[in-house]
Amino acid sequence: MIPLYDRNRPRRTPFVTFALIAANALVFVYEIKVSWQQGPRALEELFNRWGVKPACIAALVTGKSEIIVQEQRRTPWGIEVPVTVERIRIAAAACLLPLFTCMFLHGGWGHIIGNMWFLWIFGDNVEDRLGHLRFLIFYLATGVLASCVHIAVTLAFSSDTLVPTIGASGAVSAVLGAYLVAFPHARIVTLVPIIFIFTVIEIPASIYLFVWFFFQQLIPGVGGLGSAQGVAFWAHIGGFAAGCAYLWRVKHRPPRLPGRYVQFRPLP
Repeated sequence: MIPLYDRNRPRRTPFVTFALIAANALVFVYEIKVSWQQGPRALEELFNRWGVKPACIAALVTGKSEIIVQEQRRTPWGIEVPVTVERIRIAAAACLLPLFTCMFLHGGWGHIIGNMWFLWIFGDNVEDRLGHLRFLIFYLATGVLASCVHIAVTLAFSSDTLVPTIGASGAVSAVLGAYLVAFPHARIVTLVPIIFIFTVIEIPASIYLFVWFFFQQLIPGVGGLGSAQGVAFWAHIGGFAAGCAYLWRVKHRPPRLPGRYVQFRPLP
């Protein structure tokens, strides 16, 4: 199901949503420039430097100064021995900064178009609900939290701990979770394939986002535990849950009522 637009006009201009889309687009243009001028290897090095590597975060937390990467190689006598192929120095800035920078890197046209399309459709209303500054903080914070969930699951169930993770999917998933809680009855105009024919229908946001989360994220994420995955499903799951939780708290927070304050003075 492909969302086309929602019937939920925001009350104010979503400047932060526009700025985030523009920032992601500019970084993607830079990626294209690097790939054209310096080759695919340079782009891979860019991802390795600014993408999140679970092994680096784990080494930083446990106090290690470097990661030694080894692989098994066969000698001329047929004996397999471990050979060191890379040493990665662990520095706090180099490990922690990618938690933010990874949100602005994308691995291809489909990756960035999908993320920015969802942010365009759902981000304006969440920004309207939270306000500009709080939405920006929410977006960045939930993006970091989504990466942390991905790191934890990868360290627990996978051996691909040195593969860099990139993309705004975790933060965008948090926006979708927030939208679900804030606007469950909003209508999403959606392109839906029925057999071999695509048709346009209106779906309540609660149904659309449930289908998106359960069938496209949760089932593949749980089913793929322990195997190599090209999609960071658990970053999506963690971001979506964080967005739901935060908006639930905001939505059910008691309003601040105006009142008079009484100052008590000590008795003489």
